[in-house]
Amino acid sequence: QSNNNLDTCAEFRVKYVGAIEKLKLSEGKGLEGPLDLINYIDVAQDVLHRHALYLIIRMVCYDDGLGAGKSLLALKTTDASNEEYSLWVYQCHSLEQAQAICKVLSTAFDAVLTSEKS
Repeated sequence: QSNNNLDTCAEFRVKYVGAIEKLKLSEGKGLEGPLDLINYIDVAQDVLHRHALYLIIRMVCYDDGLGAGKSLLALKTTDASNEEYSLWVYQCHSLEQAQAICKVLSTAFDAVLTSEKS
């Protein structure tokens, strides 16, 4: 007996993101192609928090200090009238991920500030 089954087996680790369940048959009929599925999922997503870049005052990434190796990203934001502040804390997969997010945001801020001076 050959090991063909072993040759055709693949294992992947994936993270569960969510599901759209119990669609009516009438809703599912229009979801035939890949773009139909992608667009439907995109529209159905719930955004937990969306931060306007111009309302972000400060950002910092740090280790939680509890020895668990959790890396956190904190944002200080204001409201449009600059009357109230909020602090948002997000857990990242790694310190590198938190630092990469800070770097991307810093680059975006620098680009905006540079273009305003021009």
